[in-house]
Amino acid sequence: TTLAAATCVSPKGYFLTPVATLAAGDAVTVVLNVGEKDEKSLPGKVLDADRGSGFALVKVDPPAPLAAVEFGDETKLTETDELLAFAPPN
Repeated sequence: TTLAAATCVSPKGYFLTPVATLAAGDAVTVVLNVGEKDEKSLPGKVLDADRGSGFALVKVDPPAPLAAVEFGDETKLTETDELLAFAPPN
């Protein structure tokens, strides 16, 4: 069993996660925090695992749209904007 953090990038259930030992086609379980102490497990599948970027794309079929990060335009960032940066592990 491997545990890794993932970021939801689409309300339709797409997640980015470090590629680690994943391969395209692998079955995974995504555990969502749905409350202070509640978790929901969803079966998922690795759609792509790109060793060059260090990321894998995982898809689950959520029962309802999920909260996802919003992608922006880096040319419009200001010093006070909050952001999330992705980088492959070294």
